[in-house]
Amino acid sequence: MITQHCFLPDPPKNTSLSVSPSSSVAEGSSVTLTCSSNANPAVKNYTWYRVEGREKDIVGSEEDLNISSVTRLSNEKYYCEAQNVHGLQTSEAISIDVTFASEILNTSHCIRISATSQIRCFCDSYGNPAPTLVWQLAGESVNHSTNTIISEEPMGRAGLSSSLTIHQSQKIQSLVCLSSNFIAFDSFSFDLTSMKTLEGRFRRHLSCSTPELVPNSPPVPLTIQELGTIRFYLYFCQNVIIDIALLCSMFSTYVV
Repeated sequence: MITQHCFLPDPPKNTSLSVSPSSSVAEGSSVTLTCSSNANPAVKNYTWYRVEGREKDIVGSEEDLNISSVTRLSNEKYYCEAQNVHGLQTSEAISIDVTFASEILNTSHCIRISATSQIRCFCDSYGNPAPTLVWQLAGESVNHSTNTIISEEPMGRAGLSSSLTIHQSQKIQSLVCLSSNFIAFDSFSFDLTSMKTLEGRFRRHLSCSTPELVPNSPPVPLTIQELGTIRFYLYFCQNVIIDIALLCSMFSTYVV
């Protein structure tokens, strides 16, 4: 008895890509992407694309794509296209999770707020996995309380900013911010002798305009826009009086 198998022609189906190593990739190391697809006859042509924003480039034509020296915080995504004589299909696009050591940025600093007799310090850190931040006063870890107010906010995809507010009446021998993830540990010692002082509560007249505003329109709420590691605070207003001292007690970097 003779058994015959009939294979129907098919364009590529179930096209997907895999990453090796499959877990997160350390900054500076190499990674291999593999394109897989079911097709009859077999896939004849592979095409790899790298996408960043609106830009798209062809970066490979083999089943595997080798990427050397991956970089942190890249916005690049990759996908593959499989083709045989009957058609083609593309995979989903993926980004590569690149891990890197936690580090504290030089934007970290302290200010003295004379109106409230407070010192407020900002510690900005980046890392992937996201870092954990700890404050130390005179070598002792600080917890959030009424006397030591700690707040945190994310900075982009892999950053964390923490602020510590304390009363000037407290005797401060040393103040250190500690940042860590499973890759590395970093620390930053604050110089409390060269802080900028915000003198009292004063007002400053701002005059600005945007196409969205019309004369005598009410002020538009404050918009916060994060650009890289520096935070810029944009005030969309029209002949509006803004209490700068209050804003400065909330934010560390501002442009008017």
